[in-house]
This record gives sequence, C-alpha cells and structure tokens, in this order.
Amino acid sequence: MKCGLLSRLRTAPALFVLLACSLVCPLVCQAANPPTGAVLAAIRTATGNYLTAADSNSEQGQQTGECFSASKESNPASLFLQWKCGPLFDPKTATADIVTQATLDFLTKYADLWQLKNPAKELKRRYAQPNWDVEFQQWNGGVRVFDTDIHVSFISGVPSWVRSDYIPGLESIDKVPKLSGAQAIEVARKYMAASAHIPIEEIRGDGKPMLGISAAQRDEPARPPRLIYRLTLMFSGRITSPSNGYGAECQIDAHTGEVVNESYLRPLTARPIR
Repeated sequence: MKCGLLSRLRTAPALFVLLACSLVCPLVCQAANPPTGAVLAAIRTATGNYLTAADSNSEQGQQTGECFSASKESNPASLFLQWKCGPLFDPKTATADIVTQATLDFLTKYADLWQLKNPAKELKRRYAQPNWDVEFQQWNGGVRVFDTDIHVSFISGVPSWVRSDYIPGLESIDKVPKLSGAQAIEVARKYMAASAHIPIEEIRGDGKPMLGISAAQRDEPARPPRLIYRLTLMFSGRITSPSNGYGAECQIDAHTGEVVNESYLRPLTARPIR
C-alpha cells in the first residue's frame, strides 16, 4: 500500500513536466522553423521584392506583406519600421548596388508617403553599406538640393528606420543660373571686403562654387526656395596667412546676385591697419 502511494507521488512531477512540454514545444518549434517556400525563394533571389506569407490571415502575413498597416503623416522626418516589413535582400550576399536598388524599389512603392515624384531620378546615392544603411541626396531637374537626404537603415535586410529631409514642390524653380560661378565669387569677394573691412586683393576664392537649390529646412522659418551658389573664400595678407584657415562661406543667389548668407570659417581676431 505504501509502495503504491509512493509510486504515484514520484510519477506526478514527471506528468507535470510532460504536460508543460506539450504546451511549450509547439510554440518553440514554430518559432524555430526556418522560412520555406516562396519566402525562402524571395530571400535567396535578393531582388528587392517584398515578401508575403502564403497565409494572408496569419500575423506573419500581415507583418511581411506591407510595412504600414495604417496611413502615416505625410513626408515624415523620421519613421521607425523595425520588424514591420519583410527583408528586401539577403545581407549575406547583397552588394551595394543590390541594396541601393532594393531601397529605391521600397521608396518607389511608398512614394506617396514621402511625396516623392520619381525616386530613381530624384535620388542619387551618397553611400551604401550592404548590411547596414543607404543614404541618398535629393536632386531636382538635374540640380542638387542642398541639405536634403533620405537615409534608410536595415537590420538583417529589413528596413528599420527612414530619416527624410526631402523637400517636395521644387519643379517650378528656374534651374538655369544667370550668374556664372566666377561672377558669384566676385560678388562674394566685394561683399566680404566691405563687411569685414578686408582689402579685396586679400580675398580669394577657394575651389569651384557649387550650384544647387536652397530651401527652408523643417526647423527653419518658411522662405521661398532659390537657386544659389555655395562657395568658400579664404583671407590672407595683413590679417592672417592662408594656411591659418581664416575665411568665409557664402551663398549667392544665382539669378539676382544677392548675398543670401555668409559665415566665417574662424572668428576674425584682428583687423588690418589702414
């Protein structure tokens, strides 16, 4: 009698363990199952196609089919997408060009969200790291747009974060300058000679002026976009030697010659003796 009771008590923990395993094992096994079928094929091809699960009613199907379950704000500056999209490429075999094309396909698919017209023509790659991120600079009508880019980060081929400084509505800007780069340098030299009290012969242009569109950023007061030259001037002579890095960065309106902005590379600590 005692022996039978003791046997029941000893077998009770074993039954409990078996019951717990029967409940937990399906969840663990399901989580450990590798992708199969169309999902696995899409990952291996690494063509940038968006993955969709076979069962559209499953939670996995909802996660891998679309990145956005509901409409978001228009042209968001920052949007986290972690684990809401399927992988766009295989990070183990993807090259910079594959990642770039997959990202452009992704941005084209959701172009309305960021108010993009044609990502393939508007965006030029700054750099691409196959297993990490891609960054593009905005162009419009063959002209760069200053201080604007779209940055897409990935985790294991899955887009996780998009940061955008994209500025829509620049199509109407006249992109043909009335001033040449050399003329813009002369405008800037005369302006800095007067404002900084430096003889004009001691101001020289440094490098080639860069033509582009300047528009108000998200954190700046609204102002109309304009075509400008960005250029650098260096100071020399009685104030400083050229190697000391004294100078100014200037923005010159490419149509009117107006000095839009200027900033010193280093504060001037002396003035020439006249």
